[in-house]
Amino acid sequence: MTPAASSSTSLGAAFSPLSALLRAEDADKLNSIIRAVAKCDRFELVDRLAQSMSRGKRVQAYVLNAALTAKGIPPVFRYPDFYPSADDVNHKNDLFMYDMQWLERTCGSHVKKIRFARYRDMFTPILTRFCNATDYVFYEGRRPAWRIVASLALEEDMQHDCMWLRSEPVKKKHEFISHYEGAVKRALEADLARVTRSSIFTEDDAKNSLERRFALWVCSQMTHGKPTATAKRYEQMTGLSMNRHVAFSQLKKIKLATKKISLRP
Repeated sequence: MTPAASSSTSLGAAFSPLSALLRAEDADKLNSIIRAVAKCDRFELVDRLAQSMSRGKRVQAYVLNAALTAKGIPPVFRYPDFYPSADDVNHKNDLFMYDMQWLERTCGSHVKKIRFARYRDMFTPILTRFCNATDYVFYEGRRPAWRIVASLALEEDMQHDCMWLRSEPVKKKHEFISHYEGAVKRALEADLARVTRSSIFTEDDAKNSLERRFALWVCSQMTHGKPTATAKRYEQMTGLSMNRHVAFSQLKKIKLATKKISLRP
């Protein structure tokens, strides 16, 4: 979740829509590649995605994002060390397309809540229609994310799934997570350091507990601390299942460990 500017496109570069690159591809062949790639391990896909984006391989990145969507991993959990430049319209465009790809595949019924026909048109599996609709909505980067979010009537949890399509409050929540993650990790680590190591609780167990609790803290920030929703987010983020009872117990421990930190929005 750490913001780290990463851009293969120079700041302020001319707009080059991802849709133009996708239209040049054979849609059936592209879908066939996506299905094949989706069989790969999620962590391999995330690693390959980071490489593709850093090298400016935009179609390849689109394929990898589509594969991650097929595996049920929302955009927010695909770029752990990537943060889009506020001035890079091409990165914005790519992230917007990935967010919409996710929403189209996972929130199809939401289309009934959208007032404007041109926005509803983005909810289609047909690539050419999808590209035409996203081009209109993105408007060469002139339409801000918050305005698109409002026109799509996106609920808060849908926005938390996304990487770019966020209202100002949701955007600030993710900035809050990024700002405090270091302090939270240190507090959790200090708390676990007080637990005596033994054959029952080894150093590796402590490391795993730290990773689990930090991931839960991140997820809880997107769910208002609700155990069931947090457990669902945790599985999306890590690939590991957790029931609400375990999530509830762990969240209590996290709250106690971080109570001395002044966590202010």
